[in-house]
Amino acid sequence: MKKHIIVLVAIGCLLLISVSLYKVSANKSKQSKAEEYSEYLSQIVEDDFTGINGVESANAIVSYDESQDQYSVELSLITDEDISEDQVEMYKSVLRKTYVEVKLTINGVLR
Repeated sequence: MKKHIIVLVAIGCLLLISVSLYKVSANKSKQSKAEEYSEYLSQIVEDDFTGINGVESANAIVSYDESQDQYSVELSLITDEDISEDQVEMYKSVLRKTYVEVKLTINGVLR
């Protein structure tokens, strides 16, 4: 009888461990997908902004806030000409349509 109880407890423990490992694996998979999508979004932002006349390079970092289920972007541009305040506001406006928080740096100056 004791052997049966020990076997049942061992099976129960293995079941609990399996469920726990499955949950950890599913959470990592979700995080991995969010990271991959953030990288994809970063590339899209960089491609979009390097296509603008006067922009020599763009470096974007998109991050995901799981608790708020929202994305933020930090965009750094290097330009070969001065960017007017109207252009800066237009860039921010475009980015805010997709990202909850926007940090824009142009030629090393946070705008």
